[in-house]
Amino acid sequence: MRLAVAAQSAGNRISNQARAGPDWSLVVTLPKMSETNRRLLLKTRPEGRVKNSDFDLVEEAVPEISDGEALIRTTWISLDPTNRVWMADQPGYLPPVAIGEVMRSGGLGRVVASKSPNYEVGQLVNGFTGWQEY
Repeated sequence: MRLAVAAQSAGNRISNQARAGPDWSLVVTLPKMSETNRRLLLKTRPEGRVKNSDFDLVEEAVPEISDGEALIRTTWISLDPTNRVWMADQPGYLPPVAIGEVMRSGGLGRVVASKSPNYEVGQLVNGFTGWQEY
């Protein structure tokens, strides 16, 4: 957006004046896509505090997508009390994360490749991304 901002010292008022009309376009520059997907897999059910040793960090090739699918690069994951519940071997509103599975979590990411009419490259999406890069 092209916007000129002028501040007045008296009263700390700020006035905004657009030049040649506002340009509301947003340009998203995505970093080069890694060829490696880093994933945190639940290794053991934590006893007491959660420790690094409760997880395995695994590096694999970035998954290939099929028709109708999109590939998301996770930028943010949710760390909340529900994660601890999912690590335990007890029933809940969702089943526990199985040993050897990617740790479940909500997340936010950008579409980096798409073979779906529903998702465009660069689009911001959210959902169950898990503790993984792609």
